[in-house]
Order: sequence, then C-alpha cells, then structure tokens
Amino acid sequence: MYRTGDIARWTADGLVECLGRVDDQVKIRGYRIEPGEIEAVLLEHGLVERAAVVVREDTPGVRRLVAYVILCAPPTERAEDTAELLRRAVAGVLPDYMVPSAFVPVDGFPLTLNGKLDTAALPAPSRSAGPAGQPPRNPVEERLATLFAEVLGLDTVGVHDSFFALGGDSIVSMRLVSQARAAGLAISPRDVFERPTIAELAERVDAAERAGTGVRRAADPDAGTGDIPLTPVLAWLTEQGGPLRALSQARFLRTPADLDLDELHRIVQSVLDRHDLLRSTFARAENGAWRFEAAPVGSARAADCVRRIDAERLDHTAIGTLVPEAFDELVAELDPASGAMARFLWFDAGPGREGRLLVVLHHLVTDAASWAFWSPTWPQPGRAGTCRPWARRSASGRGHCRTWRRAERPNSPSGRACWTDPSRLSEEDHSTKHGTPGQRSADTGSRWARTSPHP
Repeated sequence: MYRTGDIARWTADGLVECLGRVDDQVKIRGYRIEPGEIEAVLLEHGLVERAAVVVREDTPGVRRLVAYVILCAPPTERAEDTAELLRRAVAGVLPDYMVPSAFVPVDGFPLTLNGKLDTAALPAPSRSAGPAGQPPRNPVEERLATLFAEVLGLDTVGVHDSFFALGGDSIVSMRLVSQARAAGLAISPRDVFERPTIAELAERVDAAERAGTGVRRAADPDAGTGDIPLTPVLAWLTEQGGPLRALSQARFLRTPADLDLDELHRIVQSVLDRHDLLRSTFARAENGAWRFEAAPVGSARAADCVRRIDAERLDHTAIGTLVPEAFDELVAELDPASGAMARFLWFDAGPGREGRLLVVLHHLVTDAASWAFWSPTWPQPGRAGTCRPWARRSASGRGHCRTWRRAERPNSPSGRACWTDPSRLSEEDHSTKHGTPGQRSADTGSRWARTSPHP
C-alpha cells in the first residue's frame, strides 16, 4: 500500500469509486504535474504579482498548460515579449513538460460565487505559437507548418517550435503523421518524438527522399486480415473467465443536417473497410484456445451495423432521453464471436436539422486513447495501418499500445467537407469508464461534435 493522493470510496457493490484528488495534480502527456509548483516559480519573477496555471483543451485532444499572470506594473514591452521572458524563467527551473505552452497577462482573475478561480471564464490564449516563431523557409516546411497548425489548433507555428511544448502528445502526433503521409511526407511517430520541430522533421523528410525511402509502397489490401496474436492485455482478459460480450464503449455524435441514410451507409462502410479490427472475431477455436482474427475488407456490411430512428418530431433534448435504452439495445447486439464489434444508431431529425449518431464499439477494438484518434478521422474513407504487426510486437513485449491506429491514406468523400475537415471537430469534456469482464463501459453522456456549415 502507498499513498497516491487519489480520493475514492467503496460502493455497496464492492467497487472503488474515484472522486478526485487531495491535490490539484493534472496529467499532461503522461506526466503528473502539480500546477502550484509552476505558479510558485512564476511568483518568484519580479514582473508577476499573481499567477494561475490551468489545463485547457481548446482543440479536441490537445491538452496544454496555460499560465495566467497579473503583472506588478503595466508592461513596458509587448505581451509576446513578456510571455517569452516568463517562459525562459520557468524553463530555467522546471523540466520541459512543466513549462506552459502559453503565458497570458490578465488584469484580474474571474471568481465563482464561492470565491474560487473560475477557469471557464479565463480568456483563451493566442492561437499563435509565440513571438520567436520563424516562418517556413521551403515547401516542405510550409506543408509541415500547415499540418502542425491544423492538429494543434493554432494559426501559425514557427519552424523551431516544439510540437510537444505547443500541447501535442502521442495521440495528436498520430494525427499529424496520418495527415503528413496523406500529403506525401514520409514521417513516423518516432520521428515526431525524436525531431519535434518543423525544421528537424523537414530535414528528416529531405533525407528520406534523397535516400529513396520517402516514397510509400502501395498498401496491401489484405495486410490486415488473418490471425492477430493476442496482446498481453487480451491474454490477461481471457484468463479472467468473465463474460466479454457486453464490454463496450460509446460516443454520441452530431451529424450534418443534409445527411441521408445512403450516405451514412457509405461512410460507415468506409470505416469498416478501413479499420481491420472492426471486421474481427474473437472466439475460442476447436482446441479451446482463444483466436483473434480479422476478416477481409468487405466482409462487414454497413447495412447490418446501422439502424435509423425517425426523430423528425423530436427535439434534441427528447432524443437524449432515448439514448440510455438505445445504448442497452446496441450493446445487446455486440458479439465478438460472430464479428459484431460495432453498432450505429442514427436519430434522423429530418431535412434541415442536425441528427445524432450513437456509436457503440466493443472494448476489444477501442479504448480511451483510441477514441481520441479514431473519432476525428472515422468519417474519412481510406486504408488504415494494419494492427497485426503491432500486435506481434506487443505480444513479444516490443510494441506500444498507441501505434496500432496509424492511418495511411485518409481521403475526403466528395462534397462532404463538413464531415472530413478535422478543423471543424470540437470535443466536449468526457471521461471514459473502463469496464471489467461482465461489466460494460458507457459514455453516453459525452459527445464528439461535428457541425455542418450553414448556407
């Protein structure tokens, strides 16, 4: 036993319910950070009278530290220059992962009725990377700068700005790699970690092109089919002996006002064809061993996975009241043994109104980290990287659980910019509840939102 700082209680069912922490620790890019430590360093600076450090997620999936400061006197320099001075002061004392990505001078701190800091009322930081951002110097850097800005939710990024200092993490790096490859830039997630700036990645791209390794081979359409080795966590899961059928996670999505059932079928079919795990089965073989197998592209049909409810006479609040029962029905349809890994329920609100889409996936094919990458890209048809090589590495102890969903060729459906433009994606706060065998996990209250443009 050791003290973790977490607050929890035992429920009547014998489960542990997490209630929060005794401190203000936050987790950014895998590091536990105490904002008070950063605030203490800022308060030692002669320019700062008061300081508050919070975590913001202005771009879906991009959580970053932002420092708000009240200065002792009106600044004599530009706000950008003051921010750079504070950044250097913090970087000289704390490790890189504790240096805020933005420093925002404010006149005062907004408070709640209880006298606490109202973080929701704090102004959003500038969408630029910082005062020292050097502009791109060649076409490769220009393309990378555009991609950095898109996935990080910034307007501009300097070629020497660190991807991770700006709020990127492993999941966002996978989005970056996916879009870079689609743009013809051969980089890998490891490249992003080892060369986190645009300038360094551009050098990597140039070196690969000179060596002749920058041209991607055509994807093998059957590369993701066949037996998938059991990863350590799957091997552990099979040893628990509990039922697996209802182990699931869900998301509630907005759909464009002009979507019809045929087009939804086409979009879902592209998702099923792109992600081999959505076409997989997980069952015992004749010899009693568990077998995980991905079926060929086209074996899973969207028509079998998608259902429609006529919600034209319902407002969105009324639709929301139908979700819990609908979720239970979709979960009951999941069956890994027969390959039923995904179910989609579309609440069709009629012409001219946004609909809602309830997506339920078996926990074997997704987790909290995978949703963050999968949800922004799932409407884009194309081929995804197969999970089998990753599973082999993971089974041998050499894999990493966040590399299995690297998209290879995301292409936009014709005329569906509102579905395929990741910059139009916004995510509401969500927390995934992990289940155990015999206990499903539901996130019906959280949503990944996509809004169609108004005429």
